[in-house]
Amino acid sequence: MIIAPYICDRRINHLPSSDDYRRKKKKNLLVSLDLCSRSVPPTPERSLNVLLIEDDPTDILLIREHLSPLCNSLKAVHSFSSALDFLDKECVDVIITDIHALDTISIPLLRSLAEEAPESAILLFSGSEDPELVTGLLRTYAHGYLPKSYDAYRILYQKILVLKERKNKEDNLRHLAYFDQLTGLANRTALLDHMSILIESESPFSIFFCDLNKFKAVNDEWGHDAGDDLLFEVADRLCAAVRSEDFVCRYGGDEFIVLVSGIVSDDYALSVRERIHSSMSCPFNVGGEEHCMSVSIGSASYPAQATTVDALLRKSDFEMYKKKGSGH
Repeated sequence: MIIAPYICDRRINHLPSSDDYRRKKKKNLLVSLDLCSRSVPPTPERSLNVLLIEDDPTDILLIREHLSPLCNSLKAVHSFSSALDFLDKECVDVIITDIHALDTISIPLLRSLAEEAPESAILLFSGSEDPELVTGLLRTYAHGYLPKSYDAYRILYQKILVLKERKNKEDNLRHLAYFDQLTGLANRTALLDHMSILIESESPFSIFFCDLNKFKAVNDEWGHDAGDDLLFEVADRLCAAVRSEDFVCRYGGDEFIVLVSGIVSDDYALSVRERIHSSMSCPFNVGGEEHCMSVSIGSASYPAQATTVDALLRKSDFEMYKKKGSGH
């Protein structure tokens, strides 16, 4: 029985559902998006990052030559354990593995590879065929199979090109899903996912819920375009007021949330508030005129004050409205 070259069209990360898998997938996604940085729309010409598991130097050289126009980087490793170590530190778009480079690759081993890199497409590449094994792997976690031959390298190039186009479409969809399109900041979805991951790993953090005062008057008097310009400037000032590793999110409307990782002392929390208030002290240019804005801030810390995402948001929101009601 001859197994023909095959690339399936099912979606990446087609894996049985599990809590560990979902956490790994979400963590990999948030790391790759770099949510602590202001975003720009992804370029449609993004090159792929490829991991090659192969023990034949000649095959490594040939694959590099054929795929170099499409790849931002191509990392070659000789063993399954080296691949897992690499994937623990880096995210890749495509994993190409020689079935026999792993000695005794099996469905459980491939599952481990897929769970370590849930956002990656896995292509099998082999010079000797075991039809029963290949068929089983394709039915579970692999996204394609190519027998080693002269034509296989050309076919591999074409299939990687298709995967590159698919990845670019996915990048655009993820950008829409996780970033605010006006300010370029992370959005509410990204914040909730980020908080969930920190809580699951029991990593302490604090959030500062910021609400602009009298923002509606800006929209009413100068129009929504002026309001959008003001929100963009507020985002700039918030990012400048905190550390580069802090997480700034546009939660919705005129509400922003700053997340500071680690144990935040009372003194440091006060300094964060003061820096945010100070960043809003200079007048904004609204409709060609100077306009003063202020912000009300409420905060909550995990795990000292609340232990769930909803409870942290409710507490910080409640404190923010108390400050707003008292004129702060």
